[in-house]
Amino acid sequence: MPSYRVVRETDHQFNAIESPAGSKGLWVATLISEKDGSHHVEVSLSELEPGGQVGGHLHPFEESVYVLSGSALLSIDGRRYALRTDDFGFVPVSTPHAWSNPNDEPVRWYRIR
Repeated sequence: MPSYRVVRETDHQFNAIESPAGSKGLWVATLISEKDGSHHVEVSLSELEPGGQVGGHLHPFEESVYVLSGSALLSIDGRRYALRTDDFGFVPVSTPHAWSNPNDEPVRWYRIR
């Protein structure tokens, strides 16, 4: 039988993410993952506090982002992009990337990987 999940706003549970890459001010709410029966995709909401950062890192999978609110800087393979609400980004497999939020408001995005 196929597995499925509907996630309501009241189901979001944000957790602080600490990592060796030097993240600070990053909160993630995983919406869909392997524990829900998804074998090839993970979907989450990420929020980066003002002054927060996600240090440079890479993944053995693709990652897409869609900015829901606020603005931030996303560095992909050494190139910097100023992202704001309704912008979309794609990071290929094994490509270094990092985030920073130099603004006064938090930035929130969907992360699909």
